[in-house]
Amino acid sequence: LYADVLDTPDVCWENPDLDPLYRKVNNFLELKPRVDLLNSRVEVVRELLSVLSDELHSKHASRLEEIIIWLITVEILIEMVKDIVPFANQWVQKQLSLASSNAAGSAAPLITAGALQSLLV
Repeated sequence: LYADVLDTPDVCWENPDLDPLYRKVNNFLELKPRVDLLNSRVEVVRELLSVLSDELHSKHASRLEEIIIWLITVEILIEMVKDIVPFANQWVQKQLSLASSNAAGSAAPLITAGALQSLLV
């Protein structure tokens, strides 16, 4: 209520004899302390709204940070898989060649050639 509530009204300026009456009514109704109280309450509400607004903004920013962290994690996992697949493919090819060379021998292979081929598919 930061307005001209406590200023002398224009009527009192036009009729100077009403000014004492206005002052008495103003004092009787305790307008100044009431306006000050309302101003302090409005200021408390304004501060509360400011705190709530900051909290909402902070919560939104925190959520965005979490999303970015998850996206980076997914990207790292994808890159790891892209790096591991060629090594796995080489290992399977090596096992296939070992299995085919050991097929004529007496030792049983650890993994059959059919199982290795199914891994490639």
